[in-house]
Amino acid sequence: MIGAWSLESSRALAVLGRSPRVTAAVFTGAELESLLREPFNPLACAVHWTVKEATLRALALPPRLWSRWRDVRVEGSGSRPRVRLHGEVAAYAAARGVRRVDVTVRHQDSRLIATVVAGGGAARAVRMMPSFPGAVRGESR
Repeated sequence: MIGAWSLESSRALAVLGRSPRVTAAVFTGAELESLLREPFNPLACAVHWTVKEATLRALALPPRLWSRWRDVRVEGSGSRPRVRLHGEVAAYAAARGVRRVDVTVRHQDSRLIATVVAGGGAARAVRMMPSFPGAVRGESR
């Protein structure tokens, strides 16, 4: 299962900055503590939100789980962050045989693009055509 999400980082930061309710709905306390640690990197907040959205789409969740951002925990904020599933999202994924979630994040200027592959076994490399300069090509098996 594949999911992707694109987000303008400045827009995400504006929403998170003016709406504590949205911030509390998207991030757990531990995630916020990690993201707000010095030195603060505002891009990391946008990366985490983008990865969460792409993960929820990759899992093809039913509507009742569409906004369960806090059940998707993101660790790291580079081009290969790690995802851990919790709660109802983890139960839904496990029931469908998902044992692995692989993530890649690319950005150009202030646009972020997260791609998530959720599946059952070992990860397979997937050929990706670059959509902008700096995208990475993998070899398919």
